Amino acid sequence: MLAVLGYVGDRRGWWDGLGFTTNIVSSFTGLLFGLPLALVFVAHLTDLQEDAAAVRACQRRAKKLRDKYVSTVISRFSNTSREEMRASLAAILDAADRLDPGQPPMLTPRNMPDLESQIRAAVDAVSEAREAAFHSVAGSVVDQDWLIRIAHDWHRLDDVRLRLHEFDLRWMSDRASAVLSSAAEELKDADRILGPLQPDWPTRQINDLSGATSPREWSAAYQALRAPLVSERKLLGALHDVLVHLPEVERVAES
Repeated sequence: MLAVLGYVGDRRGWWDGLGFTTNIVSSFTGLLFGLPLALVFVAHLTDLQEDAAAVRACQRRAKKLRDKYVSTVISRFSNTSREEMRASLAAILDAADRLDPGQPPMLTPRNMPDLESQIRAAVDAVSEAREAAFHSVAGSVVDQDWLIRIAHDWHRLDDVRLRLHEFDLRWMSDRASAVLSSAAEELKDADRILGPLQPDWPTRQINDLSGATSPREWSAAYQALRAPLVSERKLLGALHDVLVHLPEVERVAES
């Protein structure tokens, strides 16, 4: 409006001899044009700064949670590297798999001694692998509180996954994320599913196996031998998966 008025005034000579008034009006007109543009620019700049601050805050939080998760996982490793520990856990899992799940086929009094011999060999392999692995850890590999803390710290880290994707920050592969989520589901119930191997395992169970006089007694002794190991194997398998994918976790939120 002021611009139109100024133009008409120039054409008709209204401003002749009014130089000061003309300058005031023209300056005010320029201000009315420039101020909205400046406000738009400042608002845009503020939005960019807020977005950058949100990205930095998300990255800091993700790194903090990532470091906490990694620290919890490796906190029990005393005399070994994570690679050696992963190999030890794999040895336990391989040995435990030799104790086939379920009742052996065609169980008869005649083949019970041969089956017992095979099971003794498998149990010896499990015991040796467990002893080697447990010796390398500060405390027990199947410490329930430790395993539950690993699951808890994973869920806290996983909570920032969507924000990381929103800001195009590094997460991890879908496969690693799925495996670690599945492992956390196993580990969070460690106090419920874990049937810790008693000090007399496997001596008492093996003795019961040797003393069995019928397929039914033998099968019961065999299941008693396997049951606690099956629960432990579940947790050790989850822990092994955690160690396998830990390098990907360590790259979360990195530029």
